[in-house]
Amino acid sequence: MSTQDIGEMVELITRTVFANVCRGLFERDRQIFSFLITAQIAKDKGIINEEEWDIFLLGSSSIHVTKIGQNEQQSEKPNENRSFIRNDQWKIIKALEQINVPDPKGISNNLIIPYQGLQYSLTQHASEQWKVWIDSEKPEETPLPSPWRSKINAFRQLIILRCLREERVIFGVRRIVESILGSFYSDPPPFNMNETFASSDYATPIVFILSPGTDPAQMMRQFAQEKGVSERLVLKSLGQGQGPITEKLIEKGKEQGLWVLLQNCHLCTSWMPSLDMIVEKLGTIDPSEVKKINPNFRLFLTSMPSKAFPVAVLQTSIKITNEPPRGLRVNLQRSLQSFSQKFSIDTINQTGSEARQYIWRRLLFSLGFFHAVIQERRKYGPLGWNIQYDWTLADLDVSRELLFEYFPKLIIPKQTIINETKNQDGNVVDQTLGGTKSIDESIKSENVEEPKKIEEDIQIPFQALQYIVGEISYGGRVTDIWDMRTLNAIFKLFFCKDSLEAPTHNITEDGSYITPQFICQNYEEMEQFIRDKLPLSDSPEVFGLHSNAEISYQQRESRFLLSTIIRLQPKASTGNNNANEVNKNEGDESIDNQQPQNGQKEQKIHSVPSPDSIVSDLCDNFAQKIPKIIIFKTNALLQIINQPTANTDQPIKRSARGKKSDNTDGKGKTLNAAPVTNTLTIVLQHETVRFNRLLNVVHQTIADLKLGIQGLLVMSTQLEAMYQSLFISEVPSIWSDVAYPSLKSLGAWIDDLINRVKFICNWIEKGQPNSFLLPGFFFPQSFLTGVLQMHSRKTQIPIDTLIFRCHVEDQLQKNNTDQMPLSIPISGVYIHGLFLEGAQWDIEEHVISESERGILSVQMPTIWLEPVTESQKAKIEMEIREKEAQIVFQQEIEEKQSAMDDLSHEWNEIENGQVNDEFGIIITDADVINDGEISATLDQTILAQRKHQLWCERRVQRRKEIRDKENSNRQKMNHINQYECPLYKTQARYGVLSTTGHSTNFVFAVSLPSNQNQQHWIRRSVALFCEVI
Repeated sequence: MSTQDIGEMVELITRTVFANVCRGLFERDRQIFSFLITAQIAKDKGIINEEEWDIFLLGSSSIHVTKIGQNEQQSEKPNENRSFIRNDQWKIIKALEQINVPDPKGISNNLIIPYQGLQYSLTQHASEQWKVWIDSEKPEETPLPSPWRSKINAFRQLIILRCLREERVIFGVRRIVESILGSFYSDPPPFNMNETFASSDYATPIVFILSPGTDPAQMMRQFAQEKGVSERLVLKSLGQGQGPITEKLIEKGKEQGLWVLLQNCHLCTSWMPSLDMIVEKLGTIDPSEVKKINPNFRLFLTSMPSKAFPVAVLQTSIKITNEPPRGLRVNLQRSLQSFSQKFSIDTINQTGSEARQYIWRRLLFSLGFFHAVIQERRKYGPLGWNIQYDWTLADLDVSRELLFEYFPKLIIPKQTIINETKNQDGNVVDQTLGGTKSIDESIKSENVEEPKKIEEDIQIPFQALQYIVGEISYGGRVTDIWDMRTLNAIFKLFFCKDSLEAPTHNITEDGSYITPQFICQNYEEMEQFIRDKLPLSDSPEVFGLHSNAEISYQQRESRFLLSTIIRLQPKASTGNNNANEVNKNEGDESIDNQQPQNGQKEQKIHSVPSPDSIVSDLCDNFAQKIPKIIIFKTNALLQIINQPTANTDQPIKRSARGKKSDNTDGKGKTLNAAPVTNTLTIVLQHETVRFNRLLNVVHQTIADLKLGIQGLLVMSTQLEAMYQSLFISEVPSIWSDVAYPSLKSLGAWIDDLINRVKFICNWIEKGQPNSFLLPGFFFPQSFLTGVLQMHSRKTQIPIDTLIFRCHVEDQLQKNNTDQMPLSIPISGVYIHGLFLEGAQWDIEEHVISESERGILSVQMPTIWLEPVTESQKAKIEMEIREKEAQIVFQQEIEEKQSAMDDLSHEWNEIENGQVNDEFGIIITDADVINDGEISATLDQTILAQRKHQLWCERRVQRRKEIRDKENSNRQKMNHINQYECPLYKTQARYGVLSTTGHSTNFVFAVSLPSNQNQQHWIRRSVALFCEVI
């Protein structure tokens, strides 16, 4: 057999295996499988070595140190002015330059350094070209700066892409697979039911692996109809007590040649052992009994991924994944297809007048668009929804039926419409029936252009729609209160006056996503509109998110790809000190032992340490860096807060902005208060206990693991798992189980632990800090409760009536050495260390604003938490609004008077026509002479009148501009618009209620000032975090 024949055979076997395996993989896992094949081929051919592979998978976490502090010095930036490269990226670049590989020319004893000069190129030689490449939209398709585009192979270029633009790895992987294996492996062919069925027989079941929102039953009905066996297809939904009935059905199917489809096997876990036995008997049946089985018999199974599903059945069967199509256009088409019959003319005519038919169509389209948006928003992970909800077409059908049933009741005369007003966050609030303010007036009050009227006597109660569809039909699945808030905000975007009455309604600001015009009278026209008007690729803007959400999505997908490959790698084992020889390719085994030839310069070979030495060095490093224990001084519990007494005339101030404390009994009498224990000291004691428990576990397990590596202690299951975690730079579960929630990698987690312990130690040694590191607490909620309790004891106000009023102190004076405030607040506490995602803090406007492109999160300034009562907070906000209304009213009076003074002013040509007034306004003849007129021929009285009129108009306009600017600045300073921003411990956002009644992730809501409506930031999923990765 020739070499060409062998190559063709290998290619055929590879394609066949790949196609059969991909058939049973989900879409995101197929790319991982194809890349694993590509990477193994690359390693076998010497395109990359094991050290490069480790750096690609683990990044900076793969760089292990052998001496304490050595790595920190070597990772310094060669040029600090090149701020476009982060410190962790410099660590990878430094490690890449130390890699040496065999010469690709085939000289086995000659080594080269493929990445030599990379640091110099990034900082000196081609720094500007590198910056352009890093900032490019698609760096995986952009050639590297010269000479790197030709100096290194495609796989090594992918490693540089992983180092400098991690979020683009998923696209780089696709290109590398296509370049090495071909497009068949980068884009596998779609599923073909005919080919799959041909591979099956009576003893080989076909298993459909389900995902949320899918059901292969309809596909099976269509396939059976194509084969002409519709009458022989039997569907059976499994559940409690269905086992015996199903067994009889399978026996009947074997005799009569039925196609038996058992649905939802994961819901009948107790019957799975019986299914295992049935399938096993089908494959091992005696030849004499084969004739009793009808060869047309087929067994189909559907199941969600479940540990209870028999492994033997999976190994025997043909596996097929069933996923819903991705993309807003496809999802919207599926939504409209599900109720296309409702677009029939007869059905629409039942709704009454032509105007009502239009509204009915727009309601249906808005409902379908809303359903598609909340479905596709899930791809953005926690940015989309805190919890992944499995909305299905059944929810859409129920909502459609509700709309159809209540549609005649939803359209009511304008004179009986519920009086609805809008609060500061854009929510509609019911007040009275038969009120005088209509929805039209509320829209006009927001300076929104009034949409085209369809019919004067038609009004839509949007709050009723929101309750019926948003909160009942779709909101019934929502269990997180912040997700419910987001769902309502998205619902209001599609069910508003513009969406139902305007000819077109812009879903996004750029107008790329709109609702159709009234001419769409049936499903076909709606489908044509989707194909012609909606973009092919989805923009985060249509989901209410910032464009940075796409970067976050790509980053999460890239990290999922890398972490999955890491979990699939062969596990390291203790006692394997010959890793260098194991990791080498067969052709490179003798490199270390070969002597340099005559005339050749001996080269230093960079050897790869063994897993034992790597883990042992990490243990030594961590044992030295991490503090042993926190020593708590018990006398700190005796700290006393001096309280005001009846004989003092110095009441405690609540606000640094000049408001005094209400330390009275409500009748004006000052209350006496005895000295009390500082509740924050109790919080400190509890935090110390928690940290000491964690530190003890860390140091004890490190000592045990070192003994286990040395063979002096038996490696338990926990120590073995810890060994594997340390080797791949993950936080061991034995540590995380007794630690605070965190998503950081091992190195970042260790640094974070040291910073937290340092914060606690400084508090113990130096006393209460001027500002508290809120992320430094094990349990931030206890600290916040302690602050409220301390204020309650000071003022004798019940703690259950206290809440926090938040002030972002971006102008606070700080110490130059530690950046801490120079003093503590008069009431409450300062906190710092929080990060904002989805927006940024505008230090000039003192509000949250849109994020910059590529900046996913920013650090927030110090925040002052001021304890106030709920009534006080409401009173303060009401006073601000009343004061604002008074100012505006006074401005109107003053403007009327100023306008009258201008009109009564006698025009003076020298004073007003040649000299600028206080606003810089001057009127000349050219400003008032019309085309064709000549100044010399005009009556001077008429000319003066024109100048006077124009002068008055410009003065009015100029005063309005100055007044609007002053009002805007004042409203920003008074924080008229507030966004209730949730604060979470980690970016996972999801949390559950613990035994204490607090969430394991959510901390509390922080009010942040904003120039935009709160609904905008809700759809943006803006949130604060104690840590970011």
